Amino acid sequence: MRKHHLRHRRRASDWSSWCRAALTAVRDFNCFSPDNDPLKSINFGVQMVAGERLIGKIDHYGRNRRHGSPHAADPAVKTWVLTIMMAYEY
Repeated sequence: MRKHHLRHRRRASDWSSWCRAALTAVRDFNCFSPDNDPLKSINFGVQMVAGERLIGKIDHYGRNRRHGSPHAADPAVKTWVLTIMMAYEY
């Protein structure tokens, strides 16, 4: 997570706790709906964490993580990448 966006709004001692809460929230998210997953792809979710709106997105990349996977259904040629960002960055 890029620290420079939120760090100015949080004390340094709170930053680690906030990051843990954000990662846990995105990891445990399973309430997909038209409001938070508008494309119905189940790889995108919007949620609130400690008053901040977060987006979690999963993309399928090739093993080198530079381009999309040539075949997203084949685990031998794909790597899953989770991006967590502030909603205002999207």
